[in-house]
Amino acid sequence: MIDTDKLLLPLSDAKKNIVLLLNGCFNPIHNNHIRLLEVAREHLNTLDTYHIVGGYVSPTHDAAIQRKISTIHATWQNRLEMCRLAVRDSSWIMVDGWLVSQERNIGAQQSKQHLKDFLCKSYPSIEVVSVCGGDALPKLKVTFKKELVICVNNRPIEDFDFDEWFHSPAIEQFHHNIILIHDNQCSKYISSTNIRRRISENRFDLLIDDLHPSVLDYHREQEITYRSADETVLWSELGGNDGVVLGQGRCATVYQKEYKHRHVAVKVIRERRQFVNELKVLTLLANETSYHVNLIEIYGIGDQFCVMEKCDIDLLSYIEKNRMFHQTNVDWICSFDFTWHSSS
Repeated sequence: MIDTDKLLLPLSDAKKNIVLLLNGCFNPIHNNHIRLLEVAREHLNTLDTYHIVGGYVSPTHDAAIQRKISTIHATWQNRLEMCRLAVRDSSWIMVDGWLVSQERNIGAQQSKQHLKDFLCKSYPSIEVVSVCGGDALPKLKVTFKKELVICVNNRPIEDFDFDEWFHSPAIEQFHHNIILIHDNQCSKYISSTNIRRRISENRFDLLIDDLHPSVLDYHREQEITYRSADETVLWSELGGNDGVVLGQGRCATVYQKEYKHRHVAVKVIRERRQFVNELKVLTLLANETSYHVNLIEIYGIGDQFCVMEKCDIDLLSYIEKNRMFHQTNVDWICSFDFTWHSSS
């Protein structure tokens, strides 16, 4: 899953042939991520020491994201595809999808070694050099103790004095392995956290300058959203006629509702043994080794359990045609851990 079609060949005999590598969650990837690589390349070209053979973005494993944030993120397949869309117009930046697709989190350093080994099979003189932002440089201490790192510092870091840290005796001894670039022309601070919040609010109009147009469109097409795992959704937030029941069984009732201008079927499940068994089945279907195309995420177990399923056609027509609600045409399933409130 490593692209090589944009490598700038032939290699140089007079300069060091290097490939720039940017690791990150890319949840989602935004324009300033790409800018880091562009600024690093532009600066290195002025040194007349390096031949930039190519650049790579390498999204981290899902496990790395789950340690950092409590939001339900896009699938790793979504993040990987968005990275490809973000660099589609670049003449030299590609995507390394090896790390993100592994069964477990191998780690960025081993991923970097894998990329180097892969490239050196065909081009033995290529070196892989890590690129990072100022906020990530302290995390790369193991790397810059041994090898070159390019750091592009383009914004202040909250609760951290970068200059004081960088010029401390403990770090100064490794300055020969760090190329620090101050990107004073970066006019806008872009945060993946803010982007996720805007998308969850359906404010795509505020993200035109933050995301590649194809990445923005991909969010809409795939209906990717970023919800808090412990977010409470009250019955009063759901529109629609309370009296329309789409289905009913011993353990659950399915209602026709509206949520954020979408037609949804809200399944209220009473916690019994049958529900526990159903949850186990859903969890198995969500497992990466047996992934079901209609299932996005399973999360949250509370006193009661709610599942919302979206259909592209009128829900009543859907039920009439299929009889069993769970059989076909379900685009996504998401569940919320909360106490379900009735309208009374």
